[in-house]
Amino acid sequence: MAGRPGPSPSKKKLKKELVSLHWAHIAGERLASHSTPTRIAKGVLTVSAEGPAWAAELSAKTPELLAGVTRMLGDNGVKKLRVRARSPELEPETGVLVKPAYQDMEAPLGPQLQEKLNGIDEEETRSALESMLRASMARKQYDQNG
Repeated sequence: MAGRPGPSPSKKKLKKELVSLHWAHIAGERLASHSTPTRIAKGVLTVSAEGPAWAAELSAKTPELLAGVTRMLGDNGVKKLRVRARSPELEPETGVLVKPAYQDMEAPLGPQLQEKLNGIDEEETRSALESMLRASMARKQYDQNG
């Protein structure tokens, strides 16, 4: 084994391209839209995710993702998955943080949710929770409507 050469760079690149091409099928549309396979080396597939929350969700799905990759590449392809959270993207010319398209959306809170929020006495806590809920709902609405 020690004298055997490893896979050629073109083979590794081909494997990565195959996984990238079929990533939506392997990971599912929702996860694939927030992640990208970036590298395959020494049996490890590295995937870049849009932040820590998406990285955690991908990590939780590791067995399913590896099974999907194995179905595509065979048993000698990938043995391990490494997920990395990407930093927020910056505008290339200005270095300014790019806001996601959904960030300025106003998502209405349902009456039951608003009532529960109003039951929180601490103003700062109530305000923070309301902001997080609105952002989460706007993101969900954006994902559903494209």
